[in-house]
Amino acid sequence: MKRICAAFLMLIMLFSLSGCGEKAAENEEITINSVIAPNGESLERLEEFGTSMVRYAGTTVPEGLGLPLLTDEEIDKLLADNDPRKVKETITTVADFINYCYRGHFVFADGLVFPGLISGEIAMTTCSGYQTLLRREGQCASMSSCFHYVLDGDYDEVGYVHVDGHLMTYVLSDGLYYLVNPADYVFYKGDWAAEKWLGYLFYGDETPPGDGFIVCADNFQDIADSMIEQTGCEPYTVIYTVTSPGDFVGGNGRFPVGTNAVCWYGTESVEYFWFVEHDWVTQENIVDENAIVMYGPDGNDIFPYGGTHLDVDTGKMWENTRDDVPEYDFEEKDVVLEYMKEIGAVTYSNKELKAMAEAGDIDEIYQMISTAEDFAKLIVCAEIKEGEGESIDEVFDKKQLYAEKIIEFACRALEGDYQEMGVIKTFPDMYYFLYTKQDGIYCAYDVLKVTYTELECEKAEFENLDDMINYAIDKRGVNSAETVVWP
Repeated sequence: MKRICAAFLMLIMLFSLSGCGEKAAENEEITINSVIAPNGESLERLEEFGTSMVRYAGTTVPEGLGLPLLTDEEIDKLLADNDPRKVKETITTVADFINYCYRGHFVFADGLVFPGLISGEIAMTTCSGYQTLLRREGQCASMSSCFHYVLDGDYDEVGYVHVDGHLMTYVLSDGLYYLVNPADYVFYKGDWAAEKWLGYLFYGDETPPGDGFIVCADNFQDIADSMIEQTGCEPYTVIYTVTSPGDFVGGNGRFPVGTNAVCWYGTESVEYFWFVEHDWVTQENIVDENAIVMYGPDGNDIFPYGGTHLDVDTGKMWENTRDDVPEYDFEEKDVVLEYMKEIGAVTYSNKELKAMAEAGDIDEIYQMISTAEDFAKLIVCAEIKEGEGESIDEVFDKKQLYAEKIIEFACRALEGDYQEMGVIKTFPDMYYFLYTKQDGIYCAYDVLKVTYTELECEKAEFENLDDMINYAIDKRGVNSAETVVWP
């Protein structure tokens, strides 16, 4: 009898270690044994959601996705370096990714979500994986982008799972699909969200999914069916898996061109969509780490997304804050500024421009300022207003200049930096636009507007002079306009 019981227990142990077994009993954890990971850690091995797991980094991790390779000290060194490209190169397992988030104290925040209306429907671009690593905060989409950025190429396949507005990820490894919810691996309301795998299936839920939920299968349809049963949304739930070349862009079931989107439930067709209508979404934002800079309309009050926004055209940053979203200043992170300079997104930070203004050295400013965008930012940082000032040499002391003198100041600062530049005068209101011409393209800048709104400098591009003049006329609602070339 003892031999029979021993054999039976051995069969249970072997079955439990086989990867994806039958569904475990509701809320039951069966401790099997321990295992020594490559990083030297002795990890408890158990069964959860019908899958062999190890307990690690404040949660549980499917053993089939690999044991941790990096020690805590190596993770801490990566965190201290704060270089996303090094993180991507060094971290190659889900376990190490989770430990990086855990030891880096990642937080939950709706940061860097840029919504827009396309054909009357909301679409959004989220923070890139690269930038999420720098910020160490995110919501479901940005954390999923982060997961994809770090681990793409380390498994047979790493992609996205999109269900009813919530974004998760999946990993295909050795013929098995694993469902991953990267939003779990941030501190939620001050606590580590995932005490077990899929601690919160949809972030904000008070009750995590039961152990009857399937997270690992050789056919993703089994996972999709389990998810539908868990959420209780049938027949409205539509689940897609998406293999994307980069960070997730979508809304209402739409995915970028070039993705392979598969619908696992329902009959809704997958629409391929490309967001070229908006200058705040470009291919670079989607497919590579250059998405560190994102384009976004200033003051988008109709959308309740909080966080820090950056307009790459002007370098202007602003906060769309909510009580539960921490404020964040990109300029506190030198690595962000240096990378933005490296890819040509900005020339000077706001701090550097303020320092120029405080020094008040006109000759030095003429040497350093070489773009109309930087001049407009300098005006804002120096708090210069349109007023009765006549002397450019005294502008940083008196903080005001006549409108035409502001344009003269710009032309003196930019002299030699463009093939042609000057002023557009509108009549009868006598308003002034700065304009430049380079490589056959005319650009009009509403520099005066920044002196009383402190918003980004409006810029418009044209292929011929007449179109630019008509733009100024329409913009001001006047009868005529003329250009005067500098000098």
